[in-house]
Amino acid sequence: MRIRPLIAVAAGAALLAAGATTALAVEAPAAPRPTAAAPYVNSFERPPAGAPYLRGAWAADGWSAPWDQGLAARSTIDGAVAHSGGKSLRAFYPKGVISPENSGLSAPFALVPSREYYFSQWVRFSPDFSWGTTSFAGKLGVGLAGGASCSGGKVCDGFNGFSSRMIWRSGGRASLYYYHMGHAGTYGDDADFSLDGAPVYYPRGQWINLVQRVKVNTVTGGEANPDGEIEAWYNGRRVVSVTGLRFVRNADLVDRAYFSSFHGGAEAGFAPQNDSYIWYDDFTASTSRADICELSGGCPTAPPTTPPTTTPPTPPTTRPATPPVTTAPTDPGVAAWQPGTAYAVGRTVTYDGATYRCRQAQRSLTGWEPVRTPALWQRL
Repeated sequence: MRIRPLIAVAAGAALLAAGATTALAVEAPAAPRPTAAAPYVNSFERPPAGAPYLRGAWAADGWSAPWDQGLAARSTIDGAVAHSGGKSLRAFYPKGVISPENSGLSAPFALVPSREYYFSQWVRFSPDFSWGTTSFAGKLGVGLAGGASCSGGKVCDGFNGFSSRMIWRSGGRASLYYYHMGHAGTYGDDADFSLDGAPVYYPRGQWINLVQRVKVNTVTGGEANPDGEIEAWYNGRRVVSVTGLRFVRNADLVDRAYFSSFHGGAEAGFAPQNDSYIWYDDFTASTSRADICELSGGCPTAPPTTPPTTTPPTPPTTRPATPPVTTAPTDPGVAAWQPGTAYAVGRTVTYDGATYRCRQAQRSLTGWEPVRTPALWQRL
């Protein structure tokens, strides 16, 4: 394993593990294979505000999981706080408790298997978020995993999968926590975020963007080649790069976006001192970096006031200022794109002879035509 200088790596310690009770250690059937290809996007705009975001609602938005912990009791669609649009997902971390059974949210969302995936998420800690009481560690948001998702103090043997998640430590120090063949200690290895040689700490009360990339190693003659990779970005800047990894000796690939967030550690001292919350928004999982707008030129904000930074130069004056109107904006079928229309994630439209799928919930404006805004529209 080769570790580039921008990170510091230490053997995972017991304070990072939640023992056999962690969500990743739960034995459960795999989720049904999704039929839709990446990218997977969730801006949390469809479900009603104030309601828990249950597995069935996730599935309606294209995210399928065979089990969960905490969605009924500790998830809420929040209509008052959002990174973009008008809603986000709020997760609850109750005072005095640890483990995925009692804290945060866990669910393994199925992905079409691929050797490489990116996952982007926007995260906001509550202003008084507690990192712990006498010990300090916890799992954050959505990671990437494959196969049997090796974790929870297990030895990764190349046949029982792999996992990579983001974590916090004392004071909110940001790290990556990953299981691979040959991890140094009883538990997974961890890689601290580093910017310009300095550690990174998650802030409270403000939105941050986190992106992770996992690339599975190749296999030759049943042996794992040391060419697996993990990278992480914090607000668009790379903070972790680990190469030379061996994840598998079989055909396992990245096949799940693993929501695994809770306080712990396996001891009561990891519990928060007060009720704490984390908001999540604008999830994107993709096999292509180009689909991660935070890494590929910038993302639009809602409500938009100027074109996104990915907008190409102004088109020739021979192009009409607005596209021709052929159907009403309320047409549920594949209608022509129109300005002043609210589009949900996944909605398809036609424009200038091509078909596009909406990537982010939006209210369209003149100048935001699909051909000009790849951050908003995917050409099919």
